[in-house]
Amino acid sequence: EVQKAEEREVPEDSLEECAVTYSNSHGPYDSNQPPRNTKITFVEDEVDSTLIDSSFHDEWRMLYILSQ
Repeated sequence: EVQKAEEREVPEDSLEECAVTYSNSHGPYDSNQPPRNTKITFVEDEVDSTLIDSSFHDEWRMLYILSQ
């Protein structure tokens, strides 16, 4: 059960890495829009933590039900 929870975290980390790669690959745009990129990242972090909290508990409930 612990391994399944860890697997769920991997895609979220990958999404953050993709966001960093995306912003880095567009160098000229970074200098023109740094506040926008920063704001988007902050909102994503906020949303991710909320989704993790709610879905994490739901996932454990489903795992518990399936294991019975």
